[in-house]
Amino acid sequence: MTIGQHVAVVIDPENFDWHIDCRPGYTEIETTTAVGVVVALGMEIYEEEECEPDVLEDGTIRYWMSPKEAVPE
Repeated sequence: MTIGQHVAVVIDPENFDWHIDCRPGYTEIETTTAVGVVVALGMEIYEEEECEPDVLEDGTIRYWMSPKEAVPE
């Protein structure tokens, strides 16, 4: 799911892959919207102390998250 032009929300439970990608040029409104969406979907973004965001080669910042409820296997 893309928010604006610079933020993407990835929720892929089959591969246990949940993250938000903020590409260079992202805006505060894009990130705020993305956070609202993932919280509404029952996700929790990791605090930096738990899991630092990754910075990809192109400058994208990847924030990791997980479901608040356990995912059945």
